[in-house]
Amino acid sequence: MTALILDGHGQAELARVREYAEANQLSYAQMLRLAQGKLDPPGDDANRRCHLERGYRVVYTIEDHGSRVMRHLSVSLDNRNAAPHPHAVAMIAKELGFSVDDKLSFGRGTIIVEDHVHGWFAPNVLEELAPVPGSEAGAE
Repeated sequence: MTALILDGHGQAELARVREYAEANQLSYAQMLRLAQGKLDPPGDDANRRCHLERGYRVVYTIEDHGSRVMRHLSVSLDNRNAAPHPHAVAMIAKELGFSVDDKLSFGRGTIIVEDHVHGWFAPNVLEELAPVPGSEAGAE
């Protein structure tokens, strides 16, 4: 596993990506097109991704899933067959506003580990921001 060095430049890059995601939420229609392969993956958009020290690649979006709005973080390394360190993922998530406590444990977040066919590992963290008013989830 690769440790993370999060310096001022890295923090500024994460702030840039966060600001863009907050101002450019992926709509439900965009999410459907993404699922159908009719929209380029968010990681292809330089505004939604950044590169940090030691080969860390971060992609961050805010997504409307119809009934819930979620924040979504994906962290990978430039090095194939290497996984980001779990504490590094938590540090990045905390910088992006996820519920992470002082012990770098997630609150409401859920971690999903993607094991790509070609040996790339990208832990993903999803966290609900808010139910959509008028949806089944919003009626809870």
